[in-house]
Amino acid sequence: YDLVEGSVNIRNGRGVAYDKIGLAHDGDKFPYQGTDEADDCWYMIEFEDMTAFISSNPKYTKLVLE
Repeated sequence: YDLVEGSVNIRNGRGVAYDKIGLAHDGDKFPYQGTDEADDCWYMIEFEDMTAFISSNPKYTKLVLE
């Protein structure tokens, strides 16, 4: 899963040019779907029954594999 540390936007595509579809807060957890092969700066997560993107910057998120 992807653990949020702080606040970070959830987007409908990889990159800040894509629409914000949500906001994640400190302690939120999202099912991890993978790292986008074209750009490893973004994690693919499950959000509201769809694939969404969240920054992989360790300032905002931490990947926890169990």
